[in-house]
Amino acid sequence: MSHAALSAEQLSVVLPFLDLPDRSLLAPYLTELRLDPGAALFGVEDPVDGLWFLLEGRLAVRKINPLYGRAQVIALLDPGAMVGERALLGGGRHRAEVRAVASAHLVLLDRTALDRLALEQPEIYLSLLRRALVISGLRLDRVSERLAAVL
Repeated sequence: MSHAALSAEQLSVVLPFLDLPDRSLLAPYLTELRLDPGAALFGVEDPVDGLWFLLEGRLAVRKINPLYGRAQVIALLDPGAMVGERALLGGGRHRAEVRAVASAHLVLLDRTALDRLALEQPEIYLSLLRRALVISGLRLDRVSERLAAVL
């Protein structure tokens, strides 16, 4: 991982919900990571160590299907996706595995950066938390719709 040197255009891909000045303020807190196809970003029960944003590539979110004991893809994430929202709520452990489907370029707000951000730029931290809540709400809506279709 290395500190992010992202262009304004790249920042707009991963942080479209922030205005340009806030993106610029957030940029120094970010680090970059690249994943090869098939590489894991994190696994089930790994500690939540930060909040990720997918800049390029595609990620698969997989959970173990209890009936078959095999991993099943439950979501595909494209550029702009936020991953690991639990980091904004204090951490815990991941409940799913996330792997690169194609080469992926991500930026990370690690635990230390998130803690610093909360103290130094609380408005931006609050914007991240709001975005995570919107995403969680949309995911819950999709799950509810699938469940209603099955019942």
